Amino acid sequence: SVIAIHSTRNGPALGGCRMATYASTERAVQDAIRLAQGMSYKAVMCGLPLGGGKAVIMKPSGAFNRRAIINSFAQFVHDLNGRYITSIDSGTSVEDLNWVAQHTAWVAGHTKGKRAGGDPSPYTARGVLKGMEAAIHYYLPNRRWLDLTVLIQGVGHVGYYLAKYLYERGAKIIVSDVSVTAAQRCAQEFNAQVVDVNQIYRTPCDVFSPCALGGVLTEESVRLLPAKIIAGSANNQLANLAVIDTLKQCNIHYVPDYVLNAGGLIQVYCAHYELPMSEADARIDEIYPRLLELFRQSTSEQKVPAEIVDKVANEKLNRQEVILEPN
Repeated sequence: SVIAIHSTRNGPALGGCRMATYASTERAVQDAIRLAQGMSYKAVMCGLPLGGGKAVIMKPSGAFNRRAIINSFAQFVHDLNGRYITSIDSGTSVEDLNWVAQHTAWVAGHTKGKRAGGDPSPYTARGVLKGMEAAIHYYLPNRRWLDLTVLIQGVGHVGYYLAKYLYERGAKIIVSDVSVTAAQRCAQEFNAQVVDVNQIYRTPCDVFSPCALGGVLTEESVRLLPAKIIAGSANNQLANLAVIDTLKQCNIHYVPDYVLNAGGLIQVYCAHYELPMSEADARIDEIYPRLLELFRQSTSEQKVPAEIVDKVANEKLNRQEVILEPN
């Protein structure tokens, strides 16, 4: 396993543990470093006294002893003595975190014992919904959920709850997932239309919501995408910075992922430090005005949000606006 710590300037580095297949250790390290930076930016943009970190476990090919791997990872986390707090991410589960919690206190998102908080996915989805609402208000004024179509890529965890919230608001939902079972569940529960994963970038929609793995927004996929807004929970959605120019050329409004998807981080922070979930709810509600401010600033500077958001986050980190540890 690999643990990358981008910053502990404002507090311990909190970030999830991802289990995935990697072509090499170098690829795993690069992924962890990139994700850790995003966690630093995410924490400072939502005003949490945290740094940024991320862990990846290189999933073995073939059969393997999952508990032994998780236990070894838990000891790795424990040996860092609080510099890094782990949580759930793609490929890991609440059950994995419950095993981790048997070996170290530096874990958030488990369901058993002290500081239990459970799956943060519903909270992440709530934050994404708030961000979507802000983008629709700013870029598609006078549009209502009832006449909007949202295409969700990946409905295993966050995407499932996002589909649920959108269904409750009356939006038309289209889903796509490599898991036929996950997609069909949304079709049955939320009357969602299911599209093949190979057709997702050609499917007309108002909002495209990447909620699976990152890097899906390439120059090629963006040119194919008939959407007006991109707003999803996946981390590091842009394959590279050149994609920003393509988004501008296609007049697609991309909502920066680490501002939009902070709800899960907020929830695990509150659970780990035994704060009331009402505080998590209040902080998630702040995603809406925070994004509106970012949209207005980008318009004022005649740029798109993706061109200025890293600068804003770095300025906040350098000013150390967040300095207080929770009691």
